[in-house]
Amino acid sequence: MAIDFSALVPEGKFLRSVLTLAGGTTSAQLLTVLAAPLLTRLYTPEEFGLLAIYASILALIAVVATFRYEIAIPLPDNDQFAANIVGLSFFILLAITFLTAIAVAGFGDSLAMKLNVPSFSNYNWLLPVGVF
Repeated sequence: MAIDFSALVPEGKFLRSVLTLAGGTTSAQLLTVLAAPLLTRLYTPEEFGLLAIYASILALIAVVATFRYEIAIPLPDNDQFAANIVGLSFFILLAITFLTAIAVAGFGDSLAMKLNVPSFSNYNWLLPVGVF
């Protein structure tokens, strides 16, 4: 006997969209909570700390990685103009990735020492990869 979930989904398009978004967010957080016991068995607290440092530095760089032009891609009515915005975003992304690679090559070890996490110097080469 199959369960019919269509009766539980509201008819309005807006409410359906809100429930889809909320359901996706809830399921992603539930998956994280369910995976936490396995991840804590596989990785040490120090490795989680390195991940947090990497993610925070990457988040800072990602804000300027495309100057947020990717948000403007769906706005224009003209497809040619939208394609130009995609090209501009990609060019800016390549430039920021290149600058990040230069910064990591030149100052990666000193950054790890300033953060007081010497083991981060083994993973700082991943920053340009993450930015791209």
